[in-house]
Amino acid sequence: MLTSSPERISISNKSTIDMNKKTIQELIADGFFKLFSKTIWLKKFQSNSRQDGAFGRSDDLMNVISINEDIPTDNQEETLLHEVIHLIDANLGLKLTEEQTQGLSVGFYDFLRSNGLMD
Repeated sequence: MLTSSPERISISNKSTIDMNKKTIQELIADGFFKLFSKTIWLKKFQSNSRQDGAFGRSDDLMNVISINEDIPTDNQEETLLHEVIHLIDANLGLKLTEEQTQGLSVGFYDFLRSNGLMD
């Protein structure tokens, strides 16, 4: 059973998630977050340091996500979600295609923005 208020979501009364803890931009600024009990490090790179024009890259062996610091904030946030989906895929062996990963990240980003779950 899922119950919610503007500040909290409770799932079956067993756990509570504080939705006001951090924004995606705060995660990026902090430089790390947790996923599957691992610390994932966030790094920024400049557009001119990559020739492929990528917005981001994830490395599941090193537990690092790199995000292009020269793209707009909205793109950085969606890119972080995209790269997190790559890490989830790698950890769970889902074998998602790039097209599936892109679709999930765009859809999940829109869900968060459209429902006031992120700034």
